Amino acid sequence: MLKTKLLSCFISLSLLSISLGCPCDTNVILKGQIGSIQNPSALRETGSYMLVICPREEITLGWVCSSDVDHLKMSPDLGALNIPSGIRVLSPESTTEYTIEASGKCKKIDKFTVIVVTANTTLDISATLSRDVSGFFYWKAELLPQFYSPNVIVSAIRLLPDNKTPPYKEWRLSKLDTSGKQHDYAFSSSWTEIGPVELTGTWKIAPSDPTSLQPTDLPGNIHFEVRMACK
Repeated sequence: MLKTKLLSCFISLSLLSISLGCPCDTNVILKGQIGSIQNPSALRETGSYMLVICPREEITLGWVCSSDVDHLKMSPDLGALNIPSGIRVLSPESTTEYTIEASGKCKKIDKFTVIVVTANTTLDISATLSRDVSGFFYWKAELLPQFYSPNVIVSAIRLLPDNKTPPYKEWRLSKLDTSGKQHDYAFSSSWTEIGPVELTGTWKIAPSDPTSLQPTDLPGNIHFEVRMACK
């Protein structure tokens, strides 16, 4: 009876293993950057999974896949794709999500989004908790020109509070352009007109009275939304 039970357990585990399949090392990475980049492998380290640009600005889309991959396809279709790596220089006219599928020992996909700005396009930005030299807390987002076009400008901002956001009605924005120009505004969870200011650069937000923030229970990230247009 014991042998029968052990055999039954072995068969059940074997069937479970078959149904789950073996571990698969197949992999593909799809990233991009504004401008023309000749080395797809460099995008693996420096590229982003999202770009924000103006219509018809030039971007480079690059991919790298594992050695077992024997077939790649892209949606929208970009024609035959080189294996194990390659690039496409594109000039999108509208917001597009690109999906690449790699077939090898198994199938893997990766996605990449290009947001093409038109009038009043909005963007949700996540800012990370930081602390200045005086010990005051604030939240910071760094938007680099490799991924966010310098031709995009921001005309309004609002906080996107959730149940973890400190319950303050008045907030302040300190925005530093890549050119070094400083902008300071008060804002809230309602749309507040600003600027226009460049999208690229350093965004810092905090309650109007940062001294009231306590270090305990502060969220690691706070989201705010901006309204954009092209120059």
